[in-house]
Order: sequence, then structure tokens, then C-alpha cells
Amino acid sequence: MGTGQVSLRRLILVIACAGLLPIGSCSDDTVDPPPPDRPFYKDLSADGPRDNGLYNLQLAYNDRNITRYDELLDADFVFFFSEYDVLNGTVAYWSRASEINANKNLFDPNYSNPVQEPVQDIDLSLVYPAGDDQWTQITPEDQVKYPGETWYTKSVIYELTIQLPGDFQYVARNREADFVVRVATKDTKQYWRIVVWEDDTGAGFSGLARGGAGAPAVEPSTWGRIKTLYWD
Repeated sequence: MGTGQVSLRRLILVIACAGLLPIGSCSDDTVDPPPPDRPFYKDLSADGPRDNGLYNLQLAYNDRNITRYDELLDADFVFFFSEYDVLNGTVAYWSRASEINANKNLFDPNYSNPVQEPVQDIDLSLVYPAGDDQWTQITPEDQVKYPGETWYTKSVIYELTIQLPGDFQYVARNREADFVVRVATKDTKQYWRIVVWEDDTGAGFSGLARGGAGAPAVEPSTWGRIKTLYWD
């Protein structure tokens, strides 16, 4: 074989190993397959399903993605705390700014507060009747601010586990929340946004519980109460 042919073969091999030509493997090393893709966030455009907002809410919590969470909330968003929480010292409601601040801290694994430890893991599951025909139409009370608008509400059952360092968990099981969505305009386009969120009335806490040796310490809670722990 001539010198020119050898040089050409070496050049092709170098290019292939650089990833420019699909000419088999240049090494016997085993490469692990890439991890499966994460679920995609769904489009919130007003011509799409209202359920997309609930889907994205669950995903944003489990991903601890404050940017995706922020885009779900209307400019006039209001969170109403459960009756139980209000009777035990929380405010009756708060606005969008407080909601974002609390969840930003809740999502931050490096959150620093002398009286509240950072969250290690979040596991949220929402259960609700699927389909836009399961949303109930309502008329907003303030027809001066929202003239002619139709809003939509749906009840959701949630299961939320917040894991702290060690074996401590805040757990909200089989609780209900009511969500109200409206169409909001941003940059001339219309999107579904959560405008009102009412947390579960709750049945009270059973106190700190431990299921046995090695089991996590579990404190029953509501979603709203967990948020208040990370508000400041």
C-alpha cells in the first residue's frame, strides 16, 4: 500500500474519532445510554387546554423550577389559606409577590435560615378530573376590573411530601385545593393563568409521628402552612 493511501486512512480515522464521520466506534469503551428525557412543560396558550396549567404546576414543583412556577400565576393572583391555618395564626390570604417569594425559598436547596432547614426533595402529585369540560364556569365578582370575563374553577386532590435533612418530612395527604384560572394577555398573546387558589380547609394536625425504627418523622400539614415556613 502506498504512503499516500496510508496517510488518507489515518486522516479518515482521525476525523471519525472527532465525531465528524459516523464510521463506527473509535474505542472499545462502553458508553452508558443517555438518561430518559424529562417530561416537557405544556403550552399555556388560551387556545389550549386549561388542564395544562395544573400539569405544569405539578412538574414545576417536582423540578423545583421557580421560573416555570412564576409563569403560571396571574398578575392579580391570590392564595387563600385553609380555615384551619387561619385559626392557627396564618393570614387569610396573600398576593403574588409573597407566593413567589415563599416558593423560591422552598425550591432552593441552598436556602439559609436559622429557624428553617432547606428542602432536600419535593414530591407532589395532583389528582383531578381530566378535560376542560370538567372546569366550572364562574363570573368574577369585580366586573369593573374584569368586565365580561368568564373564569373557570376546578377542585384538585393533592399529595405533597417535603423532605428535610435527616429523616424529617412535612406531608400533606389527600387534601383538596380549588384553582381558578382566567385568560391573561402578555405581549399581545393570551395565556391561561391561575388567578385564585384556595387551600384545603383541613382536618387539623395529628402531631409529630414516627412509624417505627428507621422510619421518617412525619408532620402532617397543609400546602399553605408549608409555604409560610419559607416565606421569609
